[in-house]
Amino acid sequence: MTRRPRREAPRASPWSALSGVVAAVLIVAAAWLGVLVADRLLDRSTAVDQPTPTPTAVLPDVDVDGEDLRDLARYPGAVRTAYARERQGSKAVTAVDYVATAELDDVRAFYRRVFREEGWELVELDFSGGEWVFLVEKGRRAAYVEIEDGGTYTIVQIEVERSIDAATPRPTPTPRPPPPPPPPPPPGDDDDDDGDD
Repeated sequence: MTRRPRREAPRASPWSALSGVVAAVLIVAAAWLGVLVADRLLDRSTAVDQPTPTPTAVLPDVDVDGEDLRDLARYPGAVRTAYARERQGSKAVTAVDYVATAELDDVRAFYRRVFREEGWELVELDFSGGEWVFLVEKGRRAAYVEIEDGGTYTIVQIEVERSIDAATPRPTPTPRPPPPPPPPPPPGDDDDDDGDD
């Protein structure tokens, strides 16, 4: 039996060895980056840990023209944003709006206290969609008070109706005196031409 000569395996060139190492590094790096991206997509706790900044309320600097209601005071620090007063049939209606940088519950508690202290009787109360609506009465007046969350501030809208007596006539203008009589003709002109003026 004769022995066959052993064949040597072909030797790899240095370039092919280097390209194999680079390919292996790229595969490992891609896998590692893919895991990191997948972890980021699945891990939502990092987004929750960082609070979202809330915008600051910017209230008007001054009140609009109008008057506050004496027995339905404005919330301390609130700014009057609307005012209207008119007659609607047999009722005089006054509407006032305010905004305040306060919590809704604080403003609601303030008006509940105002109702008690000023003698307003609660007729109806409703809470819906984040807003409180009160219907209160006092004597011949009824007030609709709406308090709602405006996001960074609280909005208060008040409308007061007062019944006007049907027997009470509307004020009539003061009558003017009659005009004075025309002045008499000037003396010395007797309309004749005899020259005896």
